Amino acid sequence: MKRWLKGLGWMLGTIATALGALCFSPLVVDRSHPAFVPVGYEYHYKGRPFSGIAYSLFPSYQPQHALMVWQGKRIGVELVWYDNGALMASRPYQDGLPHGPWKQWYADGKVKSLKNYIHGVVDGETWAWHANGRLAEFNLYEKEQELAHKSWVADGVPFYNYVYQAGEKVGMKGGEFCKRLEVIKK
Repeated sequence: MKRWLKGLGWMLGTIATALGALCFSPLVVDRSHPAFVPVGYEYHYKGRPFSGIAYSLFPSYQPQHALMVWQGKRIGVELVWYDNGALMASRPYQDGLPHGPWKQWYADGKVKSLKNYIHGVVDGETWAWHANGRLAEFNLYEKEQELAHKSWVADGVPFYNYVYQAGEKVGMKGGEFCKRLEVIKK
């Protein structure tokens, strides 16, 4: 019985908070509205944390940008489009921080980049491609610390190739070795 009452209290509190937020914020607002302003990493409407959906449209009335905000913080997936209607970016958020796979595309629909965030910190592999579809860049991160990097020019020729060892970049840049050639040859 106590657990049920506690759950009911939490649910009513959540609904009251949502209604309170909506009383001061419209459910949907155009991002260009003068009362909709970024405050640090939050969004406010008429001086209060915003809750709802913020959007912007191209002059053709096609969607340009959409994001969900709860009590000033971005939540869910932020979407950005090109004026031709193609998706440009998909960026998930949790509690106002980037969280999950960020994806970008070129206007023709080809993948431009992939990056993963965990609670606002880049973690894992990141990938980027040139407009011609060739791989442009690979990075490996551990909690925002870069561990390795490789990049190529648009015709596929390697440009950078290094890792970090004991705080030093070890590898190549445009055919030149960064440091400690003997480590690379092993």
